[in-house]
Amino acid sequence: MKCQSCFQTKEYDLPKQLIEDYKEKGHVKIPQLATKEEIALIRPTILKVFQHNMLHSEDYGKGKSFPKVVNLWELHKCLQHFIWSRRFAKVAAQLMNTSAVRLYHDSALFLEPGGEDTPWHQDKTYAQVDANKMVTLWMPLIDLPEEIGSMQFIDGSHKDELEVQFMDLIRKGLPLSSYDALQAGDATFHSGWTLHYAPKNNTSLLREVITIVYYDADAKIINPSNHSGRVHIDRLFPGMNPGDVAASKLNPVLYSAKGDVF
Repeated sequence: MKCQSCFQTKEYDLPKQLIEDYKEKGHVKIPQLATKEEIALIRPTILKVFQHNMLHSEDYGKGKSFPKVVNLWELHKCLQHFIWSRRFAKVAAQLMNTSAVRLYHDSALFLEPGGEDTPWHQDKTYAQVDANKMVTLWMPLIDLPEEIGSMQFIDGSHKDELEVQFMDLIRKGLPLSSYDALQAGDATFHSGWTLHYAPKNNTSLLREVITIVYYDADAKIINPSNHSGRVHIDRLFPGMNPGDVAASKLNPVLYSAKGDVF
């Protein structure tokens, strides 16, 4: 598989209306950001790497578990080319209105049949960087029916840029949005501050999804508030400390308006 030529060269011209929609709602859907042909090429490798890393998991395969593998790009060269796609990263940069973005991490999130929902949350609350400009790509590897299709989002919840509670936003009357059924290769992007959740899996399908989290390239590491945050920093920013620019070897610049990176 010539994975580098497949996943790095073709760029996506993001319509201005989608950028405006993202500014207003904090989330957006981009149909076929990866083509079905590209997904068909890369999916077997993702499944192989995922299953290999689940060999020693006590929960995987027993139902109602939500196993995940973080940083697929470290585990296979073709997955690196896919995750590091300039096409994906440029969309993230345009949505965040920044000239360069880094990779925070990627993950394979596979929800088994019968698996429970993911509670309402904001991605930014776990991130150990000071960037208010953070965005998550969420992409299915298979066609997803409406029952387990898109996540649900609270429109405009990103505008406060602070940790909020679901009920507080309900009281404000902010609307809920979902993109319903999704095709393999469709992508949703949501701000690190957008409140969202994923429904449980009431189907017989394994919900196969990858996520990629991007942030402004100039962001710095924050001072962790607990042990979990310190572990997070040690894993994603080895040898670095709070106050340092969050730019370890695990956080390459995946897009810059100045040209080629990595």
